[in-house]
Amino acid sequence: MDTLEAIRTRYACRNFDGNPIPADTLRAIAEAGLAAPSAMNHQPWLLLVLKDKPLIEELDKAGMDILAATDPATHERMMGRGGRLFYGASGMIVILQKTGDTKFTELDCGIVTANLTLAARALGVDSVVCGFAGVVFEGDSGAANRERLGFPPGYDFALAVLFGYSAGPAGQPHAIDPSKIIEI
Repeated sequence: MDTLEAIRTRYACRNFDGNPIPADTLRAIAEAGLAAPSAMNHQPWLLLVLKDKPLIEELDKAGMDILAATDPATHERMMGRGGRLFYGASGMIVILQKTGDTKFTELDCGIVTANLTLAARALGVDSVVCGFAGVVFEGDSGAANRERLGFPPGYDFALAVLFGYSAGPAGQPHAIDPSKIIEI
């Protein structure tokens, strides 16, 4: 699939079928993330690639439990979407950002995220960006999860991208609004 088609057809999948993603495909997606440019070439990120479906499911349950205790409204919203924080994903990349690097660190991690999702689409893998994954790494239980996944000192959660194959028909990308382009 060419790049423009991947951009036009990418959508946020929130219902994965749970089938595994081939290891070489997930590796290719991760390497596409590493190809992202960054301010002054600092590359202030690390990518944790989770391929272990039972681990992803454990983290999903932990996140839902945390949301139930700390943010009931969001928990109810997630329950309305199937009761899963990670939507049944079979793969996940947790993007870690280097703390105190540059004022562009979050932007740089956003570029990594775009590369990951577009590479996935081009390779026939569905994805969704998941900021809510951060709840799994907050507080006392979050410290245990950070240690379990091997967060190195000086790195914090930035974003996660969930991967898999849609459990139903492919979703539709959002409608673009050409009026948001201003030409001078």
